Amino acid sequence: MSGGKQVSFTTEGHDGQQHHADLLFLEQRFHEACMIALQSIEGRQAAIDVRLQSVVKQREDLHLDREELDREAETLDLQQRDLDEKLASLASQRATVASAKPKQCRDWFCCAKPDRGSEFVQDQTIARVDAVSTLKVYGAGSEDVNGSYIKTQDCNGDTYFFKTDEGPSGKALYFSDGQKYGMPAAWYLADNYRGLGIYQCLHEQEETLPFAGWEIFDVEDFSNPGYYPPPLVEVES
Repeated sequence: MSGGKQVSFTTEGHDGQQHHADLLFLEQRFHEACMIALQSIEGRQAAIDVRLQSVVKQREDLHLDREELDREAETLDLQQRDLDEKLASLASQRATVASAKPKQCRDWFCCAKPDRGSEFVQDQTIARVDAVSTLKVYGAGSEDVNGSYIKTQDCNGDTYFFKTDEGPSGKALYFSDGQKYGMPAAWYLADNYRGLGIYQCLHEQEETLPFAGWEIFDVEDFSNPGYYPPPLVEVES
């Protein structure tokens, strides 16, 4: 009897020890799993921090780049205005020099002379269309508009100039009062007669044509904007 009871106590003690060992093992595994998860979270957090710092740096760089681009745009705008003024001044000086030579002072110059009355205007950079047969366009950034233009008329008797080497259906220089399209009156250098404008020169009179003051024409649906610089125009002899 006593021997049987002793065996029973020994078995129960062994089971308790095994249960305790199992708990320790599970606790150790749980602790290891927690450590691995924590390390993973810390690693991901570090990666996120690095990425956030990179994004912040990129945003700061973009802000600085934008400010620099804005400054460059302002500088280029000022330079363009200065060049436009110099080109207009150059055209005026050329016209003045030409008009100062008696043998070359032809009736297409619009010089102020009281005895000729309304046939002339005071601005020497403007020519009377009825006294001009051929024009020279030069200096344009869109080089395909540069060249000689000859005067002609459409079926309605309206005068325009077409590019000599392209013919009447090619590039053209014409006047439009702009009323039909809600735009100001101007002379246009265009893809073709009454076509998409490339350059324009604001001007109120169809009877006279400006040599300088041209600018890039950029109006949606009505233009094929040219490249800078805009052209100069002169009478071709």
